[in-house]
Amino acid sequence: MERTKQRRRQGGFTLIELITVIIILGVLAAVVTPRYFDMVSEAETAAAEGAAAEGVGRFNLAYAKYVMDNNQAPANLAALQGDTYLGTDASDVVVAGDFQFTYSVANDVVTVAVATDPDGDGTYTDTGVSKTFDWPD
Repeated sequence: MERTKQRRRQGGFTLIELITVIIILGVLAAVVTPRYFDMVSEAETAAAEGAAAEGVGRFNLAYAKYVMDNNQAPANLAALQGDTYLGTDASDVVVAGDFQFTYSVANDVVTVAVATDPDGDGTYTDTGVSKTFDWPD
């Protein structure tokens, strides 16, 4: 009799309760995991778009600085490239943190393309994000 009372006092979960909890956790994981990866992808795209906007801003500042220094508008993109205005390196790209901007002009339309180096190894990958705008008059 004493032993029976001790058994009844012992708490615990039945096997069915444990299996139910495991199934619920599995369903939650199946629903949450894809959403997490979608959010990571959306965040990477938003960061690249923000970097492209920064590239446009850098161009506008370089253009304005050139006009102030020379009392005339630059004739082409080459006039802005280099360390003085756009801050481009020897390969005519601007490196800003994990991002790299490449500028090009065709038919008076400026394109800023963005590449990223998320792991910091110096290898940049095109993000597929770019911004275009008209060459200032």
